[in-house]
Amino acid sequence: MTAPLKPSNQTRLRDRAPLALGVWRVIGHLVGVLAVAGIVAAPFFSTQTVQGIWQAAQFSGFSHLIGKEAVLHLGVSACFWAALVLLFHALRSSFKSPERAVRSRRGSVMTETLIVIPVALLLTFGLAQLAIVNIGGILTNLATVQAARTAWLWLPEVQAERRGVTRNRVVDLARIQAAAIVAPTAPSDFQLAGTEGSEFFRNMRGVLVGTQLNSPPNDSGRQGKERALQLAVSDGDAASGKEISFNRALDFSSFSTRTARKFSFAYLATEVSLIQTGEQVGARVTYKQLCVFPIANHIFGSGDTVGPRRGSYAAITREFTLHQQLDPNAKMPRQ
Repeated sequence: MTAPLKPSNQTRLRDRAPLALGVWRVIGHLVGVLAVAGIVAAPFFSTQTVQGIWQAAQFSGFSHLIGKEAVLHLGVSACFWAALVLLFHALRSSFKSPERAVRSRRGSVMTETLIVIPVALLLTFGLAQLAIVNIGGILTNLATVQAARTAWLWLPEVQAERRGVTRNRVVDLARIQAAAIVAPTAPSDFQLAGTEGSEFFRNMRGVLVGTQLNSPPNDSGRQGKERALQLAVSDGDAASGKEISFNRALDFSSFSTRTARKFSFAYLATEVSLIQTGEQVGARVTYKQLCVFPIANHIFGSGDTVGPRRGSYAAITREFTLHQQLDPNAKMPRQ
């Protein structure tokens, strides 16, 4: 007579503490979702960016936008995690009894693969593209706050007609500030003529690159400006879009090269208009996020051209206002 099999430790644990096991599974899935959210967002956020977003969230009427997009980012990450879990269980079940699986599914593997793979690729590309667009929206929130602060600071100078500050200059300064924020989501390999942007834009780009020079000399500003111009001019075939590839999407170029080109493209992809209503002053920012994932790019973006690059872009528009400053003193301070 065959002796009864003793239940394993795992089986006894499952029978005795189903609630505790369920809690541990929930905790494990939550940790997985948070890990995916962090991995997806890590290339686009720095400590300074996170601090800036936290400060922007303190403003009345603006925190709900950041909170909404943060929840959406967690939702997309949950979908990614669910897809990974389902794939893991599918692979584990297929390897349990391979001979039986082959006998029972002989002749149907190719058909099932042809049916499932297009749907799986569309879902994967769609989730990835949605995550990038959502991160672009989060950064555009912060970029709008920075542009509004710039307008708040410089518009009184226009009103007092001091230091030759014009409304167009204020728009350009606000655009430069916004471009510096959204630059991490901009592509880095595309063709530039080297003459784009204003002198203030080229100075800002030179500062960003100059801070990365090894043993910077006393004239690091000038050298950074020259180096940034050299790095920003690309030999890629941007007009036809042939330079778009997964290899270049991973940004294997140097950090200085990425800084010069990403900031340049972000500047070209950003539009800023000033807002002055009653006692409120601010800015409206529109950032065109390039969508490159196959099939999904046409779902989230529409055909447009930014600088020399044609492609599918998702236009992200935000606006933010502050209470304007007191009327400036028209008289200059005594020397």
